[in-house]
Amino acid sequence: MSGVRAGVRSAPFQGVTVARAPQESTAWLHGAHSAVAYVSRSEQYRRTALWIDAALERGQKVYYQQTGSRLPTRIELVSRTGGWRGRRPDQFEPVDAVLCREVAGGDPGGVLLIYLDLIEQARRQGYQTVAFTGDDACGYRTPWRPADVLLLDREVHRLTAEPGVRALCRFGVEQHERTVLQELLRLHHGHLSDELWSADVVEDQLIVRGEIDLGNCDRFEAVLTAAADQGITRLDLAGLTLLSAAGLAVMERVASRLALSGARLVLPDVPPLIVRLLRLAGLAGHPGLDVREQRC
Repeated sequence: MSGVRAGVRSAPFQGVTVARAPQESTAWLHGAHSAVAYVSRSEQYRRTALWIDAALERGQKVYYQQTGSRLPTRIELVSRTGGWRGRRPDQFEPVDAVLCREVAGGDPGGVLLIYLDLIEQARRQGYQTVAFTGDDACGYRTPWRPADVLLLDREVHRLTAEPGVRALCRFGVEQHERTVLQELLRLHHGHLSDELWSADVVEDQLIVRGEIDLGNCDRFEAVLTAAADQGITRLDLAGLTLLSAAGLAVMERVASRLALSGARLVLPDVPPLIVRLLRLAGLAGHPGLDVREQRC
């Protein structure tokens, strides 16, 4: 692979368009613990609005952590619900993130107790399901240590294992240390919406859509590795619109690790152009890959 890989990393081969753009994935809108990884704040506001709209339409009580006195105008503008008007006046409720952290004493476990109290409040109001998210500015005005960020996210993940509880976390790609971001993405491998690609675990396979390039291949690797660690070794690439040499290298590393334990990364219904790329990169016969070409 090394010689071929050097070739595919040369200037003419930065990435290959493999299909027309598919419809944007919506599975992450309905996951129990989804995440948005973003570079552009305007894009993450758009996706957050989509997620909140979906929660409101499901009849969920939505708690939105914020640091200001009003909601971000950019989210209001893209929301279909018209400024967060839910089916009931109390369906959408802002939560003061600064006060929440102070009451919790800066302890992620204390924040979790506040969330539990909010869930009980929602149920007293007649809501059977609850959704949590927040303004990305909360992360800057209520800074957490990296270890606390991971701890809080794990606690929220555990909370969303309870029936009727959903949460959307948002991670600025440039705001977190690389190792911390990798761990956060590993936790969210089941439902992740990145700017150019998305990943969703559906039944026994990881479905990847969009563009995998040099700029996001490390995030793709975190998700693919986490899925493989959970025994999810079927990778659906039919929704990819671009696959770069960096993306192929990620697949080789994960497949090589699986091969050490006698397992394989299964690629079902692979489009012909991706099969060709795998062959050019010397991966079609890799002992850790099971490539099944799409039939016409």
